[in-house]
Amino acid sequence: MARINKQLQMNLADIVPSAINDPRISKVEMMTVTGVRASPDLATAKVLVAVKGGDEETKDAMKALKGASGFLRSELGRRVSMRSTPKLRFILDTTAIQAANIERILHEIEVERGEEDGQG
Repeated sequence: MARINKQLQMNLADIVPSAINDPRISKVEMMTVTGVRASPDLATAKVLVAVKGGDEETKDAMKALKGASGFLRSELGRRVSMRSTPKLRFILDTTAIQAANIERILHEIEVERGEEDGQG
């Protein structure tokens, strides 16, 4: 399964930016396929996508991906030799955003401790 997921991820990472000419996707700063989790029967696959952009642009880009899922599935079927190509379900990967928020909070705590040490 891990090998299949990696193969699907690599192919989708190549297909998504080059094959979709939707202005909603071109508005975002960056879009990356961060992972794929195919079901054991390979009927469906969750595609994790990290999007860098504003909230509205991110929502629009995710809608565009969902709208293009049939097209992306057919493109994926041409590239990957599988008995049947899984239905794609796109999910926003917020791991990078959460990591940046944690890093920001830790930095703020460090700054506050530095200010307290300087005063005492």
